[in-house]
Amino acid sequence: MRSFVLLLSLVLVALVQSSPVATQPFGPLGPRPPTILNGCSENALFAILNSHRGQYCLETLLPRAANVASSYSVFCSGGQWGCCEKSAGMNGCKVRGAIPTRTIPPPPATQ
Repeated sequence: MRSFVLLLSLVLVALVQSSPVATQPFGPLGPRPPTILNGCSENALFAILNSHRGQYCLETLLPRAANVASSYSVFCSGGQWGCCEKSAGMNGCKVRGAIPTRTIPPPPATQ
């Protein structure tokens, strides 16, 4: 009986080890930045809040202190962002815009 259990255990271990492994663990487009707030990544939030519209949203609609309640938040969807009412999501935005991106200049040509 012991040898049967040992043999069965070895077969199960061999089956588990031979299972296929994902070649692209993060999907076909590579790793996506983790979402930290309503669809926005950390980099997107920094870019948004450093833009002119983001500064307006930060100064007029979002709370300045952590313990102050606000009915507005920043939402992202695709390449767009908005400073919107929490209850309405992207449909109730006061401020909207494209998520700012920085283009990386091509390297200089070598001779």
